[in-house]
Amino acid sequence: MNTNQDYSNTGLEYFSEFFDSFDDPRDSSRIRYPLVEVLFLCVCSILSGYESNRGIENFGKLKLDWLRQYFPFEYGIPTHETIADVIGFLDKRAFESAFVAWGNSYFGQSNGLLLHLDGKRLNNSAPRTLQSLKEEDGGQRPHAIVNAYASQSGIIVAHNSISEHNDERQGAKDIIDQLNLKNATITADSNFCDKDILKRILKKEGHYIIALKKSHPILYQLAEQYFDDVRMDKTCYHSEETGHGRKESRTYLSMRVDFLPDQKFKEYPGLYRIVKVRRQRTVLRKNKASDETHYYITDLDQPVQYLAQSIRDHWRIENNLHWVLDVEFREDESTKRTGHQAANFSLIRKMALNLINQKRGKKSIKATRMSCALSDQARSDILKLS
Repeated sequence: MNTNQDYSNTGLEYFSEFFDSFDDPRDSSRIRYPLVEVLFLCVCSILSGYESNRGIENFGKLKLDWLRQYFPFEYGIPTHETIADVIGFLDKRAFESAFVAWGNSYFGQSNGLLLHLDGKRLNNSAPRTLQSLKEEDGGQRPHAIVNAYASQSGIIVAHNSISEHNDERQGAKDIIDQLNLKNATITADSNFCDKDILKRILKKEGHYIIALKKSHPILYQLAEQYFDDVRMDKTCYHSEETGHGRKESRTYLSMRVDFLPDQKFKEYPGLYRIVKVRRQRTVLRKNKASDETHYYITDLDQPVQYLAQSIRDHWRIENNLHWVLDVEFREDESTKRTGHQAANFSLIRKMALNLINQKRGKKSIKATRMSCALSDQARSDILKLS
């Protein structure tokens, strides 16, 4: 690092703290490009809209003088092949742990936040011709990632690349075990309605609001039965919205389970309330209507309005994270497949997105990245280097 400047309390200090000491799996006697330099180059390139390995190399050559203000880059910029090898060779689990530690120091702890868990597939991370084949016939599945997203701040607090023989639930468990969840609330869809997941959240002193799965038929049927029973005490909240060519109404009913005669509910750790959500939607131009009902379980003793908002906020992980990664960062188009490239570059994109969301204000992500491409000062501001 350039020692002529003081970078204390800047983004570079945090970046160096967690990634300069990162365990580099390469042969130390043959390293020309330090890992922290390659990671810094990748983050800066992706911030500026250069996403392919060739694009990262080209960005580095264009901005070598700027990059050398912060790191030596003694041997210049690595080739795109070297960039692919370094990122692909990087231990993805160690990288994920460093990402969580970096995020906690840079953006703040995850305790007390509303966190949304959801899975996402990197659709091009396996050749499409092989995705439909069975594993014994050479078939490959796209990489799958579980993300933990704090919608209030727009920060991805954790990311877990699911190993080939595990599912999203195991990815969620690994994330829960990593994070400080004291007073945080986890929301998730029905894929994560798992007793062990609930137990782990409570053990970390967190809370949960999780959709109830129909594959838990006894509990699901009991929920339907008790909400249909007019004798049961329920609290209600109703909301209506019109916009984007549709009209939508939502009715939320909340019921405590400790008043219910059936003991089946006690099998779910900490379960205190069940929430019924009825969503009625009309697409105005087509006069097409839909009517859906979902159930959620939670350990929280909170007003139904709070539970309603938390459930509604869960969908921000789709709209504000997964959609952004696919459309703004073209994640689904990426063909990075060698080694751990797919998982590790997905994490680097999230590092860039976290930095953008902390500083962009009312500017769009696209406009912010354009500013980073055109202006060294804008890029330095996003990275908190000045």
